[in-house]
This record gives sequence, structure tokens and C-alpha cells, in this order.
Amino acid sequence: MKEAGRRAENAKEVREKHTGDSGWSEKTDPSGNFTYRDYATYQEYLDHQKVKFDEMIEAGKGFDPKSVGAMRTRFFRRFRSLPYHFENDAVILCAGARQGTEVEVLQDMGFSNAYGTDLNPGPENRWVRKGDFMKMDEEDSSVDLVFCNAIDHVLDIDLFLAEQTRVIRPGGYAMYEFIKNTKGGAFEAVEWESDGALLRKLLEYFEDVIIAEKEAHWRWILLKSPIKQDRAAEVRKVV
Repeated sequence: MKEAGRRAENAKEVREKHTGDSGWSEKTDPSGNFTYRDYATYQEYLDHQKVKFDEMIEAGKGFDPKSVGAMRTRFFRRFRSLPYHFENDAVILCAGARQGTEVEVLQDMGFSNAYGTDLNPGPENRWVRKGDFMKMDEEDSSVDLVFCNAIDHVLDIDLFLAEQTRVIRPGGYAMYEFIKNTKGGAFEAVEWESDGALLRKLLEYFEDVIIAEKEAHWRWILLKSPIKQDRAAEVRKVV
């Protein structure tokens, strides 16, 4: 009970520090295009990211039939081209999948080896297992496709992309979905100067753009052929 109370108090302190406007660093990365939250420790980053799903569950947001139906429709549109690139036994990892609606859609499309990971999968989640996309459990070159629509929640975009390219097989793919001109909200850990800045960063880690599309305020891009960068030592140092 004491441990649970301590965790609850820590989560409260983290949420009070990190709101939409507060908790951001005044410094940017060397390119000047990415600004990060001012996390004191890696554990503070984890605590901040984990609490989002807890608050959604408590508030009952995003789980009503209308919301889930809209998400399923959106993901079907994102994934409609995947059967042209993958067999049904392709290993597809949805990183930062939360409740796992995207995994469910991929399974419905016949991709039986699709699964999700998240820092906080919530209770009894059949689609998503516990995992940290900043330090992934997957073996090198073991995944055919990584899908992620939580790129605005990464601690460090270069280390995140280095981990992604580590686990994707040579000639494999990544699909990223993000909101146009993403700026920091209550739980985002990074914001970027422009969509162009993000695209340029992604192309440092992948050779080819296969698809780039937009829909209302959403943007998504399918990339191929990871450019492997051995930054394991840096990842271990940070996380």
C-alpha cells in the first residue's frame, strides 16, 4: 500500500510539472528543429508517459463505440496498401500502441503476426504487451514493419529512430503517423519546427519514401530500407 501511495504521489508531481505549456526545455537539439521536455530523469519521462492512458481510462475517453469506430476506419485507410508489400505472416510491430486498435485492424486484415507494445498497455490488453520503444526488446533485424503514431512522445528522436532501424530487417519498412505541425500538448515529449524538419530527420534513417499522404490534420508516411546506425551505447546511457 505504501509503495502504491508513493507511485501515485510521484505521478501527481510529474503531472503538475508537465502540462501543455510547462515542463519544456528552453534548449533545442543541435539542428534547432526539435524541442524536448525538461525531464530530470528517465524515470520521470516514463512516469509522465505512463499516466496518459490511466487518465484516459479514468475519464472514459476514447473507448466509446463512436470513437473506436472512427479509429478503426482511420487505421484501415492507413494500412490499405500494406498487402501490396507484405505477406500475411509479416512481423508487424505497433510501437506505442496504447489500447491496440491498430493491432486489431491489422489482425482483421490477415496479418496474424501483428502485435503492439506500450509503456502502459492497461489491464487485460490482448493486443499490446508492455514495452519501451526507446529501448526495444526485439532482436536486431527481426521486424518487417514498425508502425508508430506516437513519435511526438519520444525522449530523443535520434535514439528512437536508431532503435527502430535496429529492429527492422534490411529492406524492411516503417510507417509513421503524426498531426500536422505538431506542437507540445499535455503529454507530448517533443515538438518540431515543421513537418519538413521531421521528414528530413526521418530520411536520415531510411533510404526510400514509398507513400506520403495527408488527411485533414493527419499526415502519414511509409518508408523503406533502414539505414542502420549503431547507437546502442548512447541508448544505454540515456535509458
